[in-house]
Amino acid sequence: MRITSSAAIAMLFLAFILLAASASAQEIASANYQFDVQKSKTVITGYFSMKESTMIDVGLDLPNDAFDVSLTIDGIPRRIIYADEAEKKLRIKNIAKDITLQYSTRDFMKSSAFFVTIKTFYPTTSMDVKVTLPEGYTLQNPVRGETFETGSVYPMPSSVESDGQSMVFTWHLSDLEANDTFSLLMLLKQKFPVAIIILASVLILAAGGVGFYIYERKKKPKVIIEKVERIEEHLKENEEQIINIIKQRGGSCEQGTLKVIMNIPKSSLSGLLSELEERKIIYKQKKGKKNIISLKK
Repeated sequence: MRITSSAAIAMLFLAFILLAASASAQEIASANYQFDVQKSKTVITGYFSMKESTMIDVGLDLPNDAFDVSLTIDGIPRRIIYADEAEKKLRIKNIAKDITLQYSTRDFMKSSAFFVTIKTFYPTTSMDVKVTLPEGYTLQNPVRGETFETGSVYPMPSSVESDGQSMVFTWHLSDLEANDTFSLLMLLKQKFPVAIIILASVLILAAGGVGFYIYERKKKPKVIIEKVERIEEHLKENEEQIINIIKQRGGSCEQGTLKVIMNIPKSSLSGLLSELEERKIIYKQKKGKKNIISLKK
């Protein structure tokens, strides 16, 4: 059977339409990530709504210590399948419209810092990221003004809400491409229960009384002179942010990570790092194609 040129063009046009429709279907209309910080873990819930029901075939990297993992597709619980069990790479291959993924981890909370990076697996029209801090946690520096400005949250959140006990930080993002990343860092401190504070105060006062008694008995006053120098007191605001981020990352951090967290131009960051290096506060090391920034001891 011979195919005329007009028929061939029509077939190509139809194929193009089908391909475009398939590409459009593999887009996320809305994504919502919720990070619920608890005493000994963080519970993560991700909601994804596709533009239309389509075949999903993705691999998602979970933290190596992820537990209580659950997956629901269009309201139906699904069995967890790992493409790589050792690396906790979750495989999702199914026709889907709405996906819910939930798991727990202890990996995102390091000492007094909460750090997480989100990577989109399909183009995403809108994405909300929420972090809930329970009672007992607070920021190292409080939120100031209606712009939610604080030196303890990078980047600045779109909104901050509180019910008097917990605090909810929200970031709104839109028009993301596949494999785009979003990183956030929160510098935290834990509040101590009132009972512990009262007990500690009583012990300190008692120890002070004993010390004063011994001092009076011996009549040999001893003067202790302490000199404490804090680097942060001599830094500009951006320089202090760099030092704080590196400290919270264990004393070393990739230059690319600093750029993502601080959300400043590459040239501005390079200038700040050069100045800190000249003052012998930090030093750079080349590791492959990456620059590792470390604090001088």
